[in-house]
This record gives sequence, C-alpha cells and structure tokens, in this order.
Amino acid sequence: LSGVPCVSTDVGDASVLGGGDVLIARVDDPEDLAKKLILMIKNSEQERKRIGQRFRRMKEWFDKHQLLKSGTPILGTGGNINKILKVLRKQQNDYFINTVDLAAFKAELDAVDYDERITRFVLNPDRADVIIPASQIFLTAADWLGAEQIYIPKVGLSDGIARALYKKYKAR
Repeated sequence: LSGVPCVSTDVGDASVLGGGDVLIARVDDPEDLAKKLILMIKNSEQERKRIGQRFRRMKEWFDKHQLLKSGTPILGTGGNINKILKVLRKQQNDYFINTVDLAAFKAELDAVDYDERITRFVLNPDRADVIIPASQIFLTAADWLGAEQIYIPKVGLSDGIARALYKKYKAR
C-alpha cells in the first residue's frame, strides 16, 4: 500500500501493510467501520500525509536499528500513558500494562464519544481527544517491536532533567 493513512478491518495483515496511521475497525461491526472512515475523512489530505510520513519514519528507524520484531521493551512516559496506567493497572504497585489490555481499552475508548470518554474514564477534556491516537501509537510501536508490555516509570522527561540537575548541584 502507499502508506497513506487508512482504515482497515482487524482481519489479516491489512492493518500492518497500511504503513501509516491505520484506524482499525472491527470486521463484524459496520457502524465501527463507518465511524473510523468518518474520523479519517475529517483529517485534511495534508494531515493524513503528515501522519503517514511520521509513522513511516518511525518504522524505518526501528528497521535501521534492527528492532522490528525484536521483543525490545517499550518505556512509556507522559500524561496519556500515565492515565492509561491508572485505569488499567491491576495493583497499585504495577508500573506496566499489557498490550492486549491496552488494545481492549482503546476499543472501549473508540466505542464512545468525546463527552462519554470524559465522564466514563474520568478524563480531562484536553486528554479525551488525544488519548485514542496516543494509544494507537503505543500499540503500533508494540506490534512492530514484538513487545507485549509497556513499562511506565511515572517519571517524565522534566522530572529526569530536574533530578539530574539536582544531583549535579549537590555534587559540587
């Protein structure tokens, strides 16, 4: 396929061969397929191409570094994955999520509209519209890498920088 973002069913390899921002629709659910098509159509052609290019670059980087299907673990940081961890973790001290659970959660998110995502999953309005594409990015990367879990240290980049600066300051 050309790598332009597309909508695919969840059967076979079509979703992998899409090469771009592939929205996955359940094959037995025509309403889901229609919903995904409408979501993709709402993006401008320029946006669809930009998304596809971004995903192709990510997959090319994985390939260049021999990471495709390597089982390399994923480390996730940021607000979206932290919120997903909060919803999906089975025990308070869990700092990972299984990709199967993430895929099921994404399907739940896909099944409801923006307002219901806010109330049902206790999402902030600015999180409710970006958590679905963020979930897809993690799922795509996990698929390409052959990863089964995503580890979430609950420490973001800014936390790491602040800690490194503090250690440097204390070492003086």
